[in-house]
Amino acid sequence: MGVTGSPKYKFSNMKRAFIFLLLSFFLFQKGKTQVPTWSDDIACIIYNHCAQCHHQGGMAPFSLTDYNDVISWAATLDSIVSNKIMPPWPPDENYVSFAHERKLSSTEIQKIGDWISNGTPLGNSANAPAVPVYSNSEVITSPDLSVQIPTYTLNNVGFDMYRCFTIPSSLIGNNFITGIEVIPGNTQVVHHVLIFQDTSATVVTADAADPLPGYTSFGGTGSNKSTLVAAWVPGSQPTFYPAGMGVKLDPGTNIVLQIHYPDGFSGQVDSTKVNFILTPNPATRPV
Repeated sequence: MGVTGSPKYKFSNMKRAFIFLLLSFFLFQKGKTQVPTWSDDIACIIYNHCAQCHHQGGMAPFSLTDYNDVISWAATLDSIVSNKIMPPWPPDENYVSFAHERKLSSTEIQKIGDWISNGTPLGNSANAPAVPVYSNSEVITSPDLSVQIPTYTLNNVGFDMYRCFTIPSSLIGNNFITGIEVIPGNTQVVHHVLIFQDTSATVVTADAADPLPGYTSFGGTGSNKSTLVAAWVPGSQPTFYPAGMGVKLDPGTNIVLQIHYPDGFSGQVDSTKVNFILTPNPATRPV
């Protein structure tokens, strides 16, 4: 049993003090290394979740593919990310999960906030991931079916327009969509696109009755025979269904594109197109 003042007791105290200092040093160093940097932590988040829209020639109004681009928007980025305004993902994440969700994890949000609050350090630029290359070209280059709306000039002033365009598919027999890609003709004015199929005369008659390309219809096509097969919003990528699965298209169906054009773009021109990959295989499981 040691006593106060004994060499053994003094050594024990010194040992404890040394361990405490050592732990403090490591915790300090760990705290220093935890500050996120652009090269090691932030670039990959921006490239994975933001740059698909925010790149030169993309549909977003400014680019976020370069370090200097991003730090110039740092204050705005901190606000819209922490409030989950961007990336846009309205579904309630506590209710259900979806494939291809476009949302940031709580860890990613925290990293962006910490990075900005610590002065947006660049870090070792050699560690930064390569900047993604965006061609803005079509992905489905050899479609089995391609439909395109007639060139349409917007004439809505003071209101949003929901315009439906009826396009014959000329399909023979049953087919299944295994891949689909929407190519907006004018990314400045196309807010979203809903793709329907419809075998009735209702949509054909409505389109023919309007002297301009398409016809105006809010909330749907105006036909109770229309079936939604796909949708597009800014940032959407082409959809490819799992092997052996697809969306059934009826023979001779019309493809109806309902396009939402926001107010403020009267005089702008659009010519949106949709490319399809199809299979006639009857064993395909309908989605």
